Amino acid sequence: MPEVFIKDIIPDTVITAPWSQGRDYNLDVDNDNDINFRVFSDYIGGGMVLGSAGVNITTLNSELFVITDSTYPYVLSYGDTIKINDKWGKGNMILESYWQSYPPGSSGHSGNWYGLNNKYMGVKFNNRLGWIKLDTYTTSLKVCEYALQK
Repeated sequence: MPEVFIKDIIPDTVITAPWSQGRDYNLDVDNDNDINFRVFSDYIGGGMVLGSAGVNITTLNSELFVITDSTYPYVLSYGDTIKINDKWGKGNMILESYWQSYPPGSSGHSGNWYGLNNKYMGVKFNNRLGWIKLDTYTTSLKVCEYALQK
């Protein structure tokens, strides 16, 4: 079994986008002082008619991938297996997004990560497998810990 590097983020980092601005967090999953992921929560205003907020992740390295279901990063639970031949994607990906009309009347969401706690996103970096543990809320994300094979 390969040796694994695990990083518990203490305290857990919460990224929240108020309805007026975004927030981001940079993540170095292989502990080499180069940023691999940018996780951000953002607001897109549509004036007085429609507004939306979302939580996104961007891979910042050509050798870094996340497990996807073809559109969104896939949600893993504790004990799920990550395999080298899973479906991998990279670039800017939506974890979850939320929209609402103003005045309030209709709303909705998209993405696999809407309102989930203690879930994992599978990652592959230079053919080493790992995960990032996340909690998501309507317009925010909590980064709890991550791991990568050494």
